[in-house]
Amino acid sequence: MEINKLVQSWMPKDEQLVPFYQGIAEFLSTNLESGRHGDGETLTPKIIADPLLGYIYLTPLEVAIIDTTLYQRIRKIKQLGLAYLVFPSLGYSRFEHSLGVVGRLNQIINKLIENYNRINTDLDLSVITKKYIDSVRLAALLHDIGHCLFSHCSERVINNLVGTNAYPSAETIQNAFTKHLNSEKQIPFAEVFSVSIIGSKAFHDFISELNIFKPKDIAKILENCCLFILGMPVKDDPSTVFLAQLISGGLDADKIDYMAREQLYTGIKLEIDLDRILSKLNVFDVRSFELPKNLDYLKKQFDADKQFKILGVSKGGQFVFEEFCIARLALHVKVYLHQKVRAAESQLSKYLESLSKNTTGQSINELQKAHNWLKLTESIIEKPGLLDNLFSEEGLFATKNFISNQQNQDLRSIDSRLLYSRAFAFGQINSFSESLSHDSDVAEKIENFFDQFNEVDLELKTKQEVMIIANLLKIEIRPDKLEKIIIDIPRLRFKSIQQGQESLFFERPSLSPLKWTIPLDKIIIYYEENRALGYVFTDCEFAPVLGLAAEKVIFEISGKVFNQEGNISNSTFKTITEYKKKLTIDGYYSKLPELRDVSDYLKKADAAENIKIIHEKLTGFESLKKERITINRITTFINQFPQELQEVGLIFLKNLNIYDEPMLEVELTKVLSKIPDSLNIGIAHLGAVSDSGGRISYNLRELFEKYKLEPKELNDTLVIKSDVLVIYDDNINSGLQLLNILAELLDKLNELPPEMNLNERHVSALAAEEAKQKLKKIEIHFCFIVGHEGTEEKIRMMLKEHLNFDPDKIHIHINKLFKSSEKIFSGGDSPFNHEKRPQLKDYLTKIGEQLLKNEGKSAGKIATCKLGYAGAEAMVLFPYNIPTMTITALWCKGQLDNGIPWIPLAERRRRTKDGKFIGED
Repeated sequence: MEINKLVQSWMPKDEQLVPFYQGIAEFLSTNLESGRHGDGETLTPKIIADPLLGYIYLTPLEVAIIDTTLYQRIRKIKQLGLAYLVFPSLGYSRFEHSLGVVGRLNQIINKLIENYNRINTDLDLSVITKKYIDSVRLAALLHDIGHCLFSHCSERVINNLVGTNAYPSAETIQNAFTKHLNSEKQIPFAEVFSVSIIGSKAFHDFISELNIFKPKDIAKILENCCLFILGMPVKDDPSTVFLAQLISGGLDADKIDYMAREQLYTGIKLEIDLDRILSKLNVFDVRSFELPKNLDYLKKQFDADKQFKILGVSKGGQFVFEEFCIARLALHVKVYLHQKVRAAESQLSKYLESLSKNTTGQSINELQKAHNWLKLTESIIEKPGLLDNLFSEEGLFATKNFISNQQNQDLRSIDSRLLYSRAFAFGQINSFSESLSHDSDVAEKIENFFDQFNEVDLELKTKQEVMIIANLLKIEIRPDKLEKIIIDIPRLRFKSIQQGQESLFFERPSLSPLKWTIPLDKIIIYYEENRALGYVFTDCEFAPVLGLAAEKVIFEISGKVFNQEGNISNSTFKTITEYKKKLTIDGYYSKLPELRDVSDYLKKADAAENIKIIHEKLTGFESLKKERITINRITTFINQFPQELQEVGLIFLKNLNIYDEPMLEVELTKVLSKIPDSLNIGIAHLGAVSDSGGRISYNLRELFEKYKLEPKELNDTLVIKSDVLVIYDDNINSGLQLLNILAELLDKLNELPPEMNLNERHVSALAAEEAKQKLKKIEIHFCFIVGHEGTEEKIRMMLKEHLNFDPDKIHIHINKLFKSSEKIFSGGDSPFNHEKRPQLKDYLTKIGEQLLKNEGKSAGKIATCKLGYAGAEAMVLFPYNIPTMTITALWCKGQLDNGIPWIPLAERRRRTKDGKFIGED
């Protein structure tokens, strides 16, 4: 059949679409009756009563369309899919919503004419609206005509149809429409159906037989109708942009109707001030350079000198628009993203996907043909046998039993509300691995959180883990249970919530930037952080085992642990807790300490309070890998201790402190203020830019600007031109790193004794002999945040003995000087006093010994470093790293002698090339 006999001239003419168009034509042949109303002379308008709008006035044309089987079909399609299973009053259909959009459109257009004409006297806006009123009202009436059963539930399946040998895939069809109609975004399949129906030859002929329009005008009216449905203006007429926006835009009649309708039916108070919105809504005349971001595509379609009429908000109206956006997002979170709604819709989508693979008697995948989905009714969940009737020899396709017994049972389970339960929940809000404090930089990345998960891969790995766990627990898992798994990730749901602020014009004083009270561009990120959860669903009986399997698989992907209490049912959580105890005893978590069952002590309120105190104290820490000390990290760390040492372990951690750059600034200020202005000061961080000193420089930039200094790496120029050097770093402990770096500068590293050579490379040797000699004789002030008493004399002697420095020219400045008497375990003046301190010392000593031994350290090294390098016994954190002077078990990640991994509180950085720890200080 020729394609021109199937569709109107303005439709896509790709030959691949012929089978699809034929299917649409066949569907319309039984759903679009002609001759029912006679012609335009006998047709009459109607008034429909509506609970929101009062009365909706319909034209004779609209009445004729509404009375067709095609339009009556959407009476049986629920606007919100399966939401009525959770919100009983949300069973309204696409039919009443579409009529509501027509009424709402009429209300908005009348208000726009009033608002526009009050300000603009040179043009009556009604001139434009009257010209296109038939197209725009048809767009409102027909915008949902392409939806299939349960709306978006089926659309998920339709989007993935691969077609047959003789029938195009859904993607092929969408791409053809998107390309031909010059849409900036992929056209949703429901809209593809709508355009295909309106753009069909059959629909054209139906309208023609009504004798309402001149024959030559019909095609253009219908084409413009479809453009408006897609949110696109009439070709070559930039004055119609606002009409397109009224059908599909940031503040369209569709959104206004369904939000008000769902507020009414659910009883949820959204506080939509519609009167205020309409009073501020207007049409603005703008040039191309003034177009909102989401309308930039219009620049490709129109000349630069064209003036556009676009929908916008008058001065002061942006705040009521903000409220509208918040209300819309609240509706998504409270209704569309409700966990039970998601469970039901995911469950139904899974069943519909299964149906799409069924074949008829001729082994044809009829439900791989997109148009056949228009024929399915929602009643199939109540009476699945209707499918057999539809696909029977007397029906559409020849087969005796189109659906299996299992599919019959599955579909009925939806109607009986036998819905799946949550087995596992995961997201930013329930992650134990996140800091409790909000960080804007982290929030920027949250929108990508769910992108790391692939549903298919996640399901496959989870099934494999289920069998391992079931074997350990001696639980029999029937094969059919493994098919009852749904991974539901909200990624696409949130990204589909377009707030619309970038498609509207906001009137404001010239040269004044638009300032939002609420950051609408980031609000989706905030909501995803604080409300969005991914779920693993299954039947109630299977949920505990599946939840444990999902926890392990998702941890291995994300490295995060997620709180399940309050996010899954109490009974499932209780069973998971019992199973986890058994699995911990059986060694299932031996390689995953983060997932072990938490001890009885750590579940107590006292422990929780101490953990919270420690977390709040250390919340300023963030490693260069962006890792933080979270509540989960503290819990995991202490959970490794014997239970009798866990209480004292938490008290011990309260002595860990963060020492930061302001402390170094104090020392630098003391030194710099005493150096005469007549001397040239050379200031440098110790080591390379990538070392900790390089990071510190940025945070001290205001101090350096005050003294007109520019910190640099130590090099020939700096040494030669300076009268005095000021060198800074975060800490000094054994002094070996300082010795090694200066030896590198003098090209003497290989001359150091083996026990003093760290075998690290930080800087390049000075090239000029003059610089080398001067470095050994120049006045040098070394400034540190923390260090130990006796360090100054020790450094002087090392530099004199090994590098021939003048010890009288070496000065050490330390803000926080640790005394030997204050060592955490062995110091007589230790702030840590507890009756179990000796036992904890013995335990952490053994852990340190095992970790260092398995790192390949010598016996001598282990002896002096098992409780912090150089026997420091320090409790020090920097905002970005943890020094080796700190108790070794707190920072050294590795294997214990029993093969179990040790998870430190804050992992020390390692060198990329060999995996060894960076630095000895």
